[in-house]
Amino acid sequence: MINAYLSGDAVGPYADRASEVWPAQAFDRLVDHSTFVTMHAPSFAESLRRTRTASTPAVESFLYWSKESLGGKPTITVTDVRILRADDPSLPDVVVAGRQIFATHYVNASLGVTALVRGEPEHSNYLVYVNRSELDLVHGTFGAIVRWLIQTASESRRG
Repeated sequence: MINAYLSGDAVGPYADRASEVWPAQAFDRLVDHSTFVTMHAPSFAESLRRTRTASTPAVESFLYWSKESLGGKPTITVTDVRILRADDPSLPDVVVAGRQIFATHYVNASLGVTALVRGEPEHSNYLVYVNRSELDLVHGTFGAIVRWLIQTASESRRG
């Protein structure tokens, strides 16, 4: 899947789901609902929708793998991080966005955005962090317990 992403091909669908899930489509829905990025850095938001092969001037990127325990089950994710350093005073100084391109369980798509936003002259700047994820709802007898464990784990990482 990662090689397909790097070469510009579509990733998916996930094979272990009851219904097909195409990560890029799920990610596009997250971007559509992330007005902070789409309004303040529209070209950057569009670059997030494209694969890594489509280069964007002034945007650095790298991939990283991570392993976390969600609901007691190891989950491997691959994230494409894009960094925009803007000279334009109408844009944040720096925007760092992480696009999940693959997850073994539970998460269909995820977008994490951290931005350093300029304050008014003579005032403080602001650090803004937003995370949007589309979860594969866990069903069945133990679904409520697994959802609670995932929620508790994600809340403990934020605090």
